[in-house]
Amino acid sequence: ADASAGGLCFEIETFETGEYAGRSYIFSCENPEERCDVISFLNTSAAEMAKRLRHKTMLGRWRAKTKAVYESFPLQIFVALLIVAAFVIQVWESETFPEEGSTAREVIDTADVLLTCIFTLELIVNMFSNWFLPFIEDGWN
Repeated sequence: ADASAGGLCFEIETFETGEYAGRSYIFSCENPEERCDVISFLNTSAAEMAKRLRHKTMLGRWRAKTKAVYESFPLQIFVALLIVAAFVIQVWESETFPEEGSTAREVIDTADVLLTCIFTLELIVNMFSNWFLPFIEDGWN
């Protein structure tokens, strides 16, 4: 702080290992009220950021990345197409009643197992990326 400015200037030093590599910034305020407002804002912002960073463990970062991929438009379209494909296969099976051992039965059974595995994986990814409570509270799940 600069004593000649009546304590209206202050300096903020960043971490050496942080984004701003140990730089110092000097702020000057017009009056004591502005100085208090700026310091209060900085303290509140720092507390919020510290709270966010506490939740950014390695697992939290993986969850955030997984959620971004899971909620991406292309992946959602892919899952929607799989749902439609499963519906079409079920209709085909219901309408044709393929006999055991026939090629049609083998195709349907293979598709059934494959789609079940894909939907199970999709469910696991959804639960991981949204965690338990948000996953349960979402009506689409």
